Amino acid sequence: MRITILSLGSRGDLQPFIALAMALEKKGHEVVIATQCIFEDLVRSYGLQFFRIIGNTREALDSEAGQASVGSGSNTFRSWRNIVKLIRPIIYEMGVDCYNASQDSDAIIYSPLGFYWGPHISEKLQIPSIGAYLSPIHSTAEFPSYLIVTAKDLGSVVNRFSWSLSHYFSWLPFRSNINRFRTEFLNLPPISKLNYNGYLKMQDLILYGISPSVFKKPGDWVGNIEVTGYWFLDDFNWTPPPDLINFLENGSKPIYVGFGSMAATDAERMTNVILESISNTGQRAVFASGWGGIRRVEMSENIYVTDYIPHDWIFPKVKAVIHHGGAGTTAAGFRAGVPSIIVPFFLDQYYWGYKVYDMGLGPKPIPQTKLSETKLADAIENALNSEEIITNSENMGYRLQSEDGISKAIKLIEDYL
Repeated sequence: MRITILSLGSRGDLQPFIALAMALEKKGHEVVIATQCIFEDLVRSYGLQFFRIIGNTREALDSEAGQASVGSGSNTFRSWRNIVKLIRPIIYEMGVDCYNASQDSDAIIYSPLGFYWGPHISEKLQIPSIGAYLSPIHSTAEFPSYLIVTAKDLGSVVNRFSWSLSHYFSWLPFRSNINRFRTEFLNLPPISKLNYNGYLKMQDLILYGISPSVFKKPGDWVGNIEVTGYWFLDDFNWTPPPDLINFLENGSKPIYVGFGSMAATDAERMTNVILESISNTGQRAVFASGWGGIRRVEMSENIYVTDYIPHDWIFPKVKAVIHHGGAGTTAAGFRAGVPSIIVPFFLDQYYWGYKVYDMGLGPKPIPQTKLSETKLADAIENALNSEEIITNSENMGYRLQSEDGISKAIKLIEDYL
């Protein structure tokens, strides 16, 4: 079968879908990954077909609206408002690109952002669509929407209402654009203002690439929603430079520091806070500068700096990881069996930060807007000296290393198709 995967977002958002695509191809399917131009080389390096979708995630995050979004802290409404500013001007064109990418396909798999186009294109082409998510997005009475609050439980009625509210506000800003795409391009009837939640339930199969050891499927989720386990992409194409090997072999085990695609609003201040905290706790560190969350770090006997390093390679070689709490990075930390110190920027990163804390796999998250030398140094000391955190992290690593989420996902996909 020919399957198109619509994956929009950061590199961390894309990598699990590359892993899924490779597994599908090994089973004899033809897979096209439709994503943005900055990831073309990454997709093709794994021998996969690439289709370009308009937009550039890195440029968007570096823009004024992007900086305002990641700088909004726990104010998710403000973060979402700025994300809307980034997406709304090109959402129609993105839909056209996604439609063109899906031609001659037998099925569509779409990521959270791909939901804005995947089901509509599936409806037009009369082919199956499969939703694939890395963080909870479906309504439940067991916990509230992280797009509304950071609390763990507000009671079943309020919990469910928070999800309805977040779904409504996820749909409302794009309603006119999506309906224009449906009516003018796809020749489909428009969706009413209040019918978003109903449309969210139309898909026949929903997959969550999260481990059941980390996230138990809520009891009120219907049978077509499956929690499969993580979809890890191991970067076997990467070769470590000799100076990194030398750094790791000549000194105590370091801490990893990296914030992926997050570009801090004041990256220099944030970097100085981290450097001082590392120094004050007597630690060594590997810094991955990513897309701008870390800047102007000089190499030294105790500090190694690189722009990119695969999590699957470096995480098992460090004693703890400091990161932004992206779903993929958090999962990699879990599998490596090391404590996580999360500095969330926005949206689901707060959810994962508190998830790590609640499971005893790391200290309480420190929002990037509240990061200080004292708070981070205390978190480092806690992560490295708490027997409970260290033991819990090691046990989680053992469990995840024996799981095979991709195989379960592929079986569900093939059985459904």
